[in-house]
Amino acid sequence: MKALRFEKTGSLDELKIQEVPRPAPGPGSIVVAVKAAGLNPSDAKNVLGRMHQTKTPRIPGRDFAGIVAVGTKTYPAGMEVFGSGGNLGFARDGSHAEYVEVPAEAVQPKPRGLTFEQAATVGIPYLTAWHSIIDAASLKEGENVLITGTTGAVGDAALCHSAHRHRGAGAGDAAHGDHGCRSARRARRVRARGAAAAPALPPVVPVSTAKGGL
Repeated sequence: MKALRFEKTGSLDELKIQEVPRPAPGPGSIVVAVKAAGLNPSDAKNVLGRMHQTKTPRIPGRDFAGIVAVGTKTYPAGMEVFGSGGNLGFARDGSHAEYVEVPAEAVQPKPRGLTFEQAATVGIPYLTAWHSIIDAASLKEGENVLITGTTGAVGDAALCHSAHRHRGAGAGDAAHGDHGCRSARRARRVRARGAAAAPALPPVVPVSTAKGGL
C-alpha cells in the first residue's frame, strides 16, 4: 500500500510517500481502508520530533474515516467507520496511508449524515474540546463558557459542545473582530450556533513590562 512515512524526525521534508506492507490485524484490532484522514497540529509536531513517544520509522496521522477491510463481529468488513487513537501515529503507524490497523475500540460507526471527509475531522478536535468543556469544566445547563476564539477546529468543537450538549448553556466568543472571524459568513455561522460576543477584554501587558522588566 502507499503511505506517507518518515524515517527520522526533524523536518517536514522527511515525509515521503512510500510503498509499505499492508497491516494485518492483531488481537482485538481491525484494519480500515482509509477514505479520508485528518491533519492536526500534533501530526506536524510529530514529524518535527516534538512528540517524544514517537518511534521511527513511522506513518503519522491520528484521525480517519473509512471502510472496515478486516473486521470483527461488532465491526464487520464493509462497515463505514471513523475514529482516532491515543498513540496512533506515535507508537504505532497512523492514518496517513491507504490502510490503518487500530484497536476495535478506537472506531465508531460513521453517521450516515457525514461524508468521509467530514467524519475524519471529528477525532482530536472534538475529543479535546469535550475534555475541556465537559470533563474538566463540567459545564452545566444555565452556565456560560468563554471561548477565546472559535475560528480553529477545537474552538469550533467547543462551541458545538456548549450549544448542543447543554442547550441551556451559553457560549461567548472573545476574539478580535466580529467573533474573531475573517469573514461575515463565518461570523453568521458562529452566531447561528448560539455564541454571543463577549465584552472587550483589556489589552495584554507583557509580564516583563508589568513587573518593571523582570
